[in-house]
Amino acid sequence: MRRSLTLLVTVVVLIGLMAAPAAADEPTVFGPFTDVFPDTDPCTGFEMLVTINVTLYDHIGHNNNFVGRADKTGTTSSGYVMVGGHDNFQANNNVVIGSFKDVWRDPDDGTKIQATGKFRIAGNSMFIDEFNLRCVGAPTI
Repeated sequence: MRRSLTLLVTVVVLIGLMAAPAAADEPTVFGPFTDVFPDTDPCTGFEMLVTINVTLYDHIGHNNNFVGRADKTGTTSSGYVMVGGHDNFQANNNVVIGSFKDVWRDPDDGTKIQATGKFRIAGNSMFIDEFNLRCVGAPTI
């Protein structure tokens, strides 16, 4: 999931640099983009292959402030399906601030995992303020 965060940050920064000011309130849509990467299942400790599909929506408002969000869907090779995946971004000339929360569920046994994070990009530096990948639900019978 860490690689996905890096991909999203890169895409959002590029969009923020290249996007033209919006003439209306409707966001500009980019994607969907697909990212596939290995990760560890926090409930079992086993490695799994994660596939995430991301669609980005951006709006440039007053004073060229960028506001964006991403809707996501995804699956894993171990059977999880993303049941809720959302990202939010804000950027101005000084900083990019973002957060995400993804909830995954195994439809066979009800096990859930959650990935959350908050980050900032200021100048040439990226700061991970929070990153958490955890098992939030044991299998149901």
